[in-house]
Order: sequence, then structure tokens, then C-alpha cells
Amino acid sequence: MWSVWLATREGAWGWLADSFTHYFRMALVHLGLPGWQAAFANLPLIPWAEQLFLLLAPHLLEKSEIETNLITVASETGLNHIDPNIFKTSVRHHKNATRPTNQ
Repeated sequence: MWSVWLATREGAWGWLADSFTHYFRMALVHLGLPGWQAAFANLPLIPWAEQLFLLLAPHLLEKSEIETNLITVASETGLNHIDPNIFKTSVRHHKNATRPTNQ
């Protein structure tokens, strides 16, 4: 039976699927993102492909990898805090406001 493997430039091999049908279904699940094969075979992603994964489909990367990236970003930049009160609106009523009369 045929199987699908990924060969890297360094000569490493990563198993992907038992059949082309399974490989094609995996391509659909991974949204056809460049380098999805490397992500599935636990091979290193090229940096711009990793950025696409983080932007479009972060759920497809391993949780440990995402958590490591989040920890490094949080430690470098600090956490942003948004005050939820900025989204609240208030209606101001003036006691001495005059209403136009139609006379």
C-alpha cells in the first residue's frame, strides 16, 4: 500500500498519511496553508508560514508551541489591560435644557 512522506532539504523524512485520500483530507483540514505538512510531521516551520498559522489557524499548531510563543511575547512586552468602561455610553440630562416649542 502507498503512503505519503515529506522529505526536507536536510534529508529528513516525515510520515504524513497512509493514502493520498487521507493526505488530501488533511490538506483540506489544514486549509492548504503553506508548510502544513511540516507542522503535521513535527518538523520546523519556516518563519513566515508559522506566522500564517498563528494568524489564520492557531488551533492547528501544538498547544505547547503556542503557549511558549505567548509566554515569550508576554514577558517581552507585558500585558495590555483594557478598561471595559470605555465601551459604556452615558446619557447626559441637563436640567436647564430648553426644548424647542412649536408655536
